[in-house]
Amino acid sequence: MAPVSPQRPISPIYNDSNAKVPQYRTDEDKIHRIRCLVPYSARVVSVVSPSEIWLQHPNHISGKLTETLSPDSKPLDARMLKKGMYVMAQLNKVDLARARILDINNSNVYIRFIDHGVTTNVKPNALYHMSLTLRTYPWQTVPVCLVDVVPFNKEFWSENEVKALEVALKDYDMFWIRPQMTQKKIIDDGFYTRVTMFGLLPEDINEIQNSFFSDFNLGFSISEKYYALISSRVCFPLPIVDAFEQDTYPVKHEFYERLRYRVGDFHISS
Repeated sequence: MAPVSPQRPISPIYNDSNAKVPQYRTDEDKIHRIRCLVPYSARVVSVVSPSEIWLQHPNHISGKLTETLSPDSKPLDARMLKKGMYVMAQLNKVDLARARILDINNSNVYIRFIDHGVTTNVKPNALYHMSLTLRTYPWQTVPVCLVDVVPFNKEFWSENEVKALEVALKDYDMFWIRPQMTQKKIIDDGFYTRVTMFGLLPEDINEIQNSFFSDFNLGFSISEKYYALISSRVCFPLPIVDAFEQDTYPVKHEFYERLRYRVGDFHISS
């Protein structure tokens, strides 16, 4: 079977991106993302491939964006569910958390918890309405794509390549993230920010927290560690200049079907 990309419903940022002064969407079907253009620190909460890594800022408020599941909680009508829809879903035994529907089939609904970065399958009768108040807060996770990293076959990520990335990331609790700049206008949140990542040691984190500077040359390059773990690679690709030059690649279908059930093995926190 051919490689597949992770499910990404379209998510326009503006009402009309061609307007002279575009206006941000404020309708209930849009929950905006945290869009960082300056370097920042974050932890990894989920990994699909180098083309899709989910981050969470240390000052996230995901624990405050939940509701208590009670006997009076009324599920949504399964006939009203649709791809891209925002809902509340059971995160644990007592809490409902914000989620987005990625896919629907006859017996299961595939969702992503937008504040935790993890995905799961749930029954159609286990989803609940999300209040307008909860829709006003941005996603508490940020999807990014690692720059200057491409699959060996130039087509899709292999299982070994994804595992090499996971090994490179597992050594660190926090990372220094540098967004790659672009001259083009980003009009859809489906475009994952292209970034370089550096694994931070505890002393690096302490320096960042006690400094007035906005950028640091700290940590260990995740791209370099990744290539050191891929024995078939002997050199880096040419570095990109503009973020749009970094392509994204799918993962092999059979591997993605297993991967979708085990994402979130890193640092899920509430």
